[in-house]
Amino acid sequence: MDTEKPAGAYTFAEAARILWATRPADGGGGGRADLRRGEKRLRYWVDTGVVHDGLAESAGPEKFIHFPALVSLRIVCLLWDRGVGLADLRRGERRLRADLGVPWPFAAEPFWRHQGPAFPKFAALIAASVRGRDGAEFLEGWLAENAGGLQFDDYGLACAWRPAKNVLMHGGVAGGHPCVAGRRVPVWVIHSLFAQGESVAEIAGAYGLTERQVGDAVAWGKRVAGVSA
Repeated sequence: MDTEKPAGAYTFAEAARILWATRPADGGGGGRADLRRGEKRLRYWVDTGVVHDGLAESAGPEKFIHFPALVSLRIVCLLWDRGVGLADLRRGERRLRADLGVPWPFAAEPFWRHQGPAFPKFAALIAASVRGRDGAEFLEGWLAENAGGLQFDDYGLACAWRPAKNVLMHGGVAGGHPCVAGRRVPVWVIHSLFAQGESVAEIAGAYGLTERQVGDAVAWGKRVAGVSA
């Protein structure tokens, strides 16, 4: 299946903060997913094919991941936190890729919405692995709760993610970085102005936003910035 070139570009440090800020509240990993090693871990997962072809095009030496890879890494983090081994994740990803015919199956709508036989086959493979049963059972419920936060393109791949209220990450807008939903105002701009002392009302007036939109953007900015290193 041919797809358009993936949009979005995130450094591994940026991706680690976003992913760690949106992990399930229970963590599930007993400290395995601390941010201190998060960036290195994401690099290893992409470089060794746990997420297939996850690098965005870049003219410089620094490596970036694209939006489908970021969404895919949510699944890898979730299962790895719950003890699923990398060998099982690689094997499951390859099978899903073949069954769904897409390069990033962890970012595919049929996977998130349990459409067709691909997800049950993947879940059965993971459940059969050492320590994998709890991970497979947790994943099924978690996907059902979180699929509504994603938007999918004509190829059935995730193209946008709403990680928090009034905050949207769209692969084709602002490099995929969080913006106020429905607007092209980056969250980091809102958060920076607030940190410099501007009030919510002042920021809302300057950008034509509601105070609720500004407040939610500030809350998200604080959440990501406050992820413990």
